[in-house]
Amino acid sequence: MPIRFPAPVLRQAFRLACYIAHGNIDLARQIYTTARERAQVRIDQQRHRRSARESARGQNPEGQPLGQYMWDIPDDTNLQIAICETAEQMTQQGDLVYPPGDLLPYIMHLVWRSMTMNSRYVAMAIGCRLYRYTPRQIESLAPDLIHMPWKLRDWIDEGINACFPGLLLHSTHDPTPAERTWLDEILSQLAPWNPSCMDIQTQTPLAALFGQTHPSLEGKRVHVLICPICGGVARLICEYNASLRRTRGELVGLVGQYGPQVDELLYQLLREFAPEHELPKAVNMLRIPD
Repeated sequence: MPIRFPAPVLRQAFRLACYIAHGNIDLARQIYTTARERAQVRIDQQRHRRSARESARGQNPEGQPLGQYMWDIPDDTNLQIAICETAEQMTQQGDLVYPPGDLLPYIMHLVWRSMTMNSRYVAMAIGCRLYRYTPRQIESLAPDLIHMPWKLRDWIDEGINACFPGLLLHSTHDPTPAERTWLDEILSQLAPWNPSCMDIQTQTPLAALFGQTHPSLEGKRVHVLICPICGGVARLICEYNASLRRTRGELVGLVGQYGPQVDELLYQLLREFAPEHELPKAVNMLRIPD
């Protein structure tokens, strides 16, 4: 059955198409029209996967750990993904041309392609290929959620190399203040509409969203990772380091209280939460491809 998007979603979709086309209305209309058809295909495919999964093993119960690579993407987010995918295809065909040094095509690729999978891929795409953390460092943010980090990054790199064949992934530069502002703007535009910033009711995304693997939280995890207003990867890094410092302080207090009576396990824990295990500040890890 064809999906009927609410009028506010369609208006938001056209605004995104205009933003991606840098205000070219004719190109925006072309992106918008093609994306609506492509979104319908994506939604039909997702419904088929969901139906097959439920027929095979019953409906996915609330609280069951995320088992599939793909999450159940909301219909309006599928439309958003389709707009980005369509724009990328038009760029490869030469119908949509960006000026040299434009950051939008690269950031858009990282976001839409990883968003078709799940929050693990989004974390690795933003954390390793926008920021320059290692896969192991990103895995440490949510070890119960992120597995095989190097394999995830290899999948991301395959997409980058296919879309940007001349791009050297390890040739980067520190962003200028203007580029940092521009990056935040792009990520704000590309962050999922559903859930929205208003739907993210948590002051500690790392603890509330990434410390558990419930499938029902996937949408919020994806949004928080991308959206700079809700914190993005930078906030998660900051919270992770703060958590290490709190735990380390508690362990130091126990060692000071009990002294020689403390067994080796406590000293081992103290070593695991040592300062050298804190991740570098995100502001120092943001790198732009040359």
